[in-house]
Amino acid sequence: MARTSKYVEDSDNDDEYKPGQNTVAAEEFEEEDDAPKVKKAKAETTDKKRKRETATASTSKESGGESVFQLSSKRRVTVKAFKTGEPMVDIRETYNDKASGELRYGKGICMPLAQWKKLKELMPEIDAAIDRV
Repeated sequence: MARTSKYVEDSDNDDEYKPGQNTVAAEEFEEEDDAPKVKKAKAETTDKKRKRETATASTSKESGGESVFQLSSKRRVTVKAFKTGEPMVDIRETYNDKASGELRYGKGICMPLAQWKKLKELMPEIDAAIDRV
């Protein structure tokens, strides 16, 4: 491997290393105690996590005949029609835009009806694979 300035220079000779010997001066690892260290209480972070919505599926109808099912506070399943009229199932993450504050859709997957039916057929096998893990 070619060495560049961003890598630490190290000798290829391992004869210098002796297990159990401290080859580095102890003062290199001394910590400065100028500022007191503050740790967050574990209870605080746990409470914040508990405030998140649980995975309850709620249904709502939006304009255009779409059915929206809320999986969690940030995930939705939407059932709507393609331009051709064929139904599709859209599973997406949502987020609030920082600039405008409106709800935006992020990463996800859109499946035609045939793929959705195949996924439903594979559900018992997928559940069994999850149980094995």
